[in-house]
Formats: sequence, C-alpha cells, structure tokens
Amino acid sequence: MSTQYTLVETAPARLTSISSRPKNEAQNPSWGPYLELTRFSKPAGLLGAYFPYFIGFLYSVNLTNPTALSAADWVKLSAIFLLDGLILRSFGCAWNDTVDQDLDRQVERCKKRPLARGAITTSNALATTLILAVARHVLYYATLPARAGQHALLTTILALTYPFMKRFCNFPQLCLGVGVGWAVFLVDAAVVDGPYAAGSAAKLNAQDRSKAMIAMFACQTLFNITYDTVYAFQDIQDDLKAGVGSLAVAVRHHPKVFLLSIASAMAAFLWATVSCGGLMRGPFQAGAAVSSLAALVMLARLNVWDPRSCRDFFVHSQWWVSGVLVIGLVGELLMANF
Repeated sequence: MSTQYTLVETAPARLTSISSRPKNEAQNPSWGPYLELTRFSKPAGLLGAYFPYFIGFLYSVNLTNPTALSAADWVKLSAIFLLDGLILRSFGCAWNDTVDQDLDRQVERCKKRPLARGAITTSNALATTLILAVARHVLYYATLPARAGQHALLTTILALTYPFMKRFCNFPQLCLGVGVGWAVFLVDAAVVDGPYAAGSAAKLNAQDRSKAMIAMFACQTLFNITYDTVYAFQDIQDDLKAGVGSLAVAVRHHPKVFLLSIASAMAAFLWATVSCGGLMRGPFQAGAAVSSLAALVMLARLNVWDPRSCRDFFVHSQWWVSGVLVIGLVGELLMANF
C-alpha cells in the first residue's frame, strides 16, 4: 500500500537581506563552523562537482591525442581540477548558505547550518566566500591557459546566481546543472590550449570536436539536473511552506515522468558522445550502456517521497553513472596507448 503525502503550498518566498541574523549569532566562532560552511566536513558531495571535470578531461584527451600527455602532465592537471572542484564546491556552499540563511531556518534539514543557527557572522561568511572565489581564479591564472580561466569565470557567475533563482522561479537546478556541467568546456580549453597537445595531430576536426564536446556537456548537465532534483525532494515539504522554488516543486505531481524523461535525454546525449567522438573500441561504449541503464533502473526504483532514498540515489548514482563513465574512458586511453 503506497503512502499518501499532503503537500502544503504557500506564497513565493520574499527576498530578504542576507545580513539578517538570529539574536544569538556568534561573534568569535571556532574553525568547526567554517568547515561546515564550506562542506569540508562532508567530502562525499565533492563527487558531484569533480566527476564532470575528470570525465571532461578524459574525454578531451581521447579526442585530442590519447598519447600526448606524460605521467607528470596527468598528475598536474588532475590535481588542479580536483583542487578547483573542491574550491568551487566550498565557495558555492558558503555563498548559498549566506544568501539562504533566513530560508534555511525554515527547513528542517538546513536549520542547523552554521549561519542559520548563528555560529558564524554574515560578514565572516562573506569574507570566506570572497577568499574562495579569488583563490580559484588565482589558481587558474597561475597554472592554466587564459581560455580555461574565462570558462572558470562563467561558472563563478552561475554559482553566484544560483541561490537567488529559488526565490523567483522553480529552476535553480538548471543553473546548477549548467554550472557544474560547464567543467567539460573548462578542462577541454586547458587541454587544447595547453602545451600538452602542441604539435600533435588532432583526431577530429574543429567542427566534429565541437559537436562531441557539446554532447558531453549536455549529458553532464542533464545528469546534474537529475540528481539535484532528486536531492531537492528531501526538503519539498518545508520548501512549499517557505515558498522556496525548485524543480522538485515544479514537477511534484509527476516526478517519475520528469526524471525518467531527463535521464532518457541524458542517455541519448551520452550515446552521441560515443558516436561524435569516434570512441568505438568498446570500453566507452560499454560504459555508456551501463551508465544509461543504471540511471534509468535507479530512477524507476526511487521513492522520491523518502528522504533516505533520495540521499542514497545521490551517492550511488555518482558511482554507477559517472564512475562507470570514467572507467570506460580510462579503458579507451589504455587501448590507445597499449
């Protein structure tokens, strides 16, 4: 017998000042709340931010010249992308919590966040956000080509925009999905414009390569939208009461239809990455097949009204979709090199 849920809807959220704070706000917080603010205390969420970097990196190298990078190049670029993924996630979380502190106090899962409970001052949270934002752009300026830094600037702008969208519309997940998925273009610029591919014969012409990268961007964006919409269902009861917008709110009457449709589109673009990229040796094809099937099966079995089921989907889908794609792309590189 299925469980029935009553959704209580209210008027849209009123935009409030980010400086609004509880009376018991701390003046001299310890380091603990800062680790919470930046999510360093919850490293599992880094998977969602970093996988698009590494998938885009592996895919771009496969399209350019699978034998061009030395072991030192692989270590250097992987470390830079991992560090940026960590900084971007922490910056985004700190900024989101700063803007959303008044709304977070109305959501059961979020009301114990450091800003919402008054463990950090708003000014200190803003300073933390600024330091992280500057740090990632210094990192790119010091280590990667200019075009990669330009792509990084766009993702910073999208991260700054994201928390405001939930106050005015139900599509913040679109902003987040595009921002996270844009890592595909960022890492491709680092590979194409860097010294690693200099003098090497590209596998694809510019037009075909562009199609392949757009397909991979669409695939990653749609997957990000899928898992973040599922994640948003954890808070849908509180969000409706507070007037917070999300795709979960928008599709609450037919969630499975929406999620399975998005996942199907993701699978279609994933197969376009196989075709447009000319990766026909077998490993990436197998990875695409397993990833597509896993996403659809997990969504078919998902109970969006069970918060634990939503959390489990977020973690498991990272490995069964993105993790499997990484294995397939690594397999392509190994076959090309050996």
